[in-house]
Amino acid sequence: MYIERVHFQSLRNHVDTSLTLSNGITLLWGENGAGKTTILEAISLACLSRSFIHGPDRNLIRRGDERYAVRAGMASANGNRSQVEIDFSLAGGRKKIRLNNNPLASAAELIGLFPLVTLSPQYRGITSGPPSERRSFMDMVISQAHPAYVKELFEFRRILRHRNALLGSAEGLVSRLDNGALDSWDDTYVRICARILERRRAFLERFTPYVVSAYEEIANAGEEPRLEYQATFDCLEDRELSLDAMKAQLREHLVHDVRRGTTFIGPHRDDLALLLNGLDVRHQASQGQVKSFLIALKVAEFRYLQDQTEEIPVLLLDDIFSELDDMRLERVLHLIGRIGQTLITSVNKSTRQLLPTIGARFDVFEVAAGHVQAAVEEVV
Repeated sequence: MYIERVHFQSLRNHVDTSLTLSNGITLLWGENGAGKTTILEAISLACLSRSFIHGPDRNLIRRGDERYAVRAGMASANGNRSQVEIDFSLAGGRKKIRLNNNPLASAAELIGLFPLVTLSPQYRGITSGPPSERRSFMDMVISQAHPAYVKELFEFRRILRHRNALLGSAEGLVSRLDNGALDSWDDTYVRICARILERRRAFLERFTPYVVSAYEEIANAGEEPRLEYQATFDCLEDRELSLDAMKAQLREHLVHDVRRGTTFIGPHRDDLALLLNGLDVRHQASQGQVKSFLIALKVAEFRYLQDQTEEIPVLLLDDIFSELDDMRLERVLHLIGRIGQTLITSVNKSTRQLLPTIGARFDVFEVAAGHVQAAVEEVV
């Protein structure tokens, strides 16, 4: 698929912006703060209902305005065309989403329809941040490939809230717990945990070869990447998840959970270890290796989604080239020249100079103070 056009109003520093895009490489060129990233945010909103930059929707609204709106037209691999509309107003406080003029009940219905892969400084946390960053990465990839997983995550969070509320009601004392209610919630909790853990485990088995292949293309030979799921439920090591064993482990931690009023075992506490030659990337890898690993994860995400959804995802690269040396920059550019629609934001002169060398069609737009225009020296 690819984005044919995008139109948005009152988003960040943009008043009213429209772009017609080609199914190739588009370079968005401009100084920092010009509004380049906002164009990518608009596309992210249209495909996933949210920006890749964390924060509430009200932060996206242009200062002095009351709402933002995004419209995008997409073309799929089979020739079908779709239109997505996203509206958010401070007055309503709720995001409205329409697909082909039909309102969607929730954002979950949009995820997976228009596969999107984004690489931005916002994602540094995947390779160097807390476990929540790696869980979010994993969950979003699975959700785009298997939309039913989104509903399972919502169900898990609902059940977890109920269990935590019950724990909190005991005010730190196990003797004050309603054991009948706890037993019922524990049964429900371990069942949804088992489904999510199986999804994640199956995903990693299929996903890891994509990462290995991508890393070999980006970095030097002789470095072996590996992904390892680190579960808080010990029984995940067994091929068959035992619900009884999971429930027993919950009870072993009950005193601790009641004292804190929260559940400390489950998918929300798990981690994804990123290993290079058996060593944790966060603590043992060089800066170049960390950057290469992150890019490999995103290239792998692209290829995995392409195979799973039978659509070519849109690729957004936000200001990543300012951190790459020329060797990695050239390798990445040659990779993206073969994979479909890509939008790149950059102030790096090397990016603009190297684009003509990759043998792919590309367009250049200059962005300044929320205004966009095609560059005079556009090259085809």
